[in-house]
Formats: sequence, C-alpha cells, structure tokens
Amino acid sequence: MNPKDPIVTSRQEKVRSLLMGGVPVSKVAKQVGLSRKRVYDFATREKLPYNPPIKPNGKVERRILEALAAGFSRQEVGEMYNMAPVAIDILTERIKSSWTATTPSSSTPEKRNP
Repeated sequence: MNPKDPIVTSRQEKVRSLLMGGVPVSKVAKQVGLSRKRVYDFATREKLPYNPPIKPNGKVERRILEALAAGFSRQEVGEMYNMAPVAIDILTERIKSSWTATTPSSSTPEKRNP
C-alpha cells in the first residue's frame, strides 16, 4: 500500500481519531475494516493507546483508581495502562454511575421500624 494514498491516509486518521477517543482496538478494527493485528501494529508504530477493556471491579480497575487517588494525572495513568485520557474518563464515569446506582441517596428518607 502506498502511504500517500488518500484512502490509506483517511483510514489512518480514522484509526488515530478512534484510539485517541478511547475506543478499544477490537472496536476500531471492526469500524474501519482492518484486522486487530493491523490496528495494533499501527498503534505501536504511532505510539497510540490500545485502550484495553477493563473488567469492572477487577485488579486493573482498582489499580487505575488507586493511581488517580494518589495524584497521578489522567495522562500519566493513561500512559501506565496504554489508555487514552478519554478512556480513563469513561472508566471513572462508569464507576461513579455504578456507585451512585447502588448507594442509597441521602435525600431519600429511610423507613424505620419503631
């Protein structure tokens, strides 16, 4: 393939944009019609994040939260775990929403038995 070809350039920009937007490699590959290997190769060559899926309540999720709580920036945590800062934001929002969904609200009065 010719790297100067407009179709190749367009596809590379699409891959770059999706990866920097926090989309995992598997979904990027499906959207642009490439194999995951090609997307990984391109991401490695261009030093782009892979945005691996993070298992809810798993070890990696806990380590990411610990790093953020320790004062590391989203950028630094992203570099540690090969994730775009946007992917870190998506992860923290998912955790916040699941936490608030399972935590009783202080504005809702609780019924007490006499």
